[in-house]
Amino acid sequence: AGSPIAWKRDRRLAAFSSITTSGLSEEGGSNAEPSSGAELSPLRTGPSSAPRVVVLGGGFGGLNTALKLSELKWDQSTPEITLVDVSERFLFKPLMYELITGEATLDQVAPLFRDLLGPTPVRFVNQKVKDVTLADVGGNTAGRIH
Repeated sequence: AGSPIAWKRDRRLAAFSSITTSGLSEEGGSNAEPSSGAELSPLRTGPSSAPRVVVLGGGFGGLNTALKLSELKWDQSTPEITLVDVSERFLFKPLMYELITGEATLDQVAPLFRDLLGPTPVRFVNQKVKDVTLADVGGNTAGRIH
């Protein structure tokens, strides 16, 4: 029932699909629009500000971390979760051969982060991180990402 290459491709597509769509809800607005700003705003601390989590890098680890954090039940306020990556696409490298041979499409092998994160509360910033500044001594900011 099909060639070994087609069977492997279908199996990898199914695995990729379950990884990238696990836990994605149909509710909620899209916060996955790329940012055109030069830097992320400061990570504020204190009783009046919601916590914020920034995940640097949108590979398997970064993407899955951001998605899992968005699914957790938080004791207090839910943090704003931001994923930062220099690329606008998540690259699923095991399917590169299928892309080159025409057995898979670009959107199957390298979907846009905004499409993957669209139905989640995770915000996507399409930027290169140049610097990370740690928290100041006074505790006014938890840090800054440039």
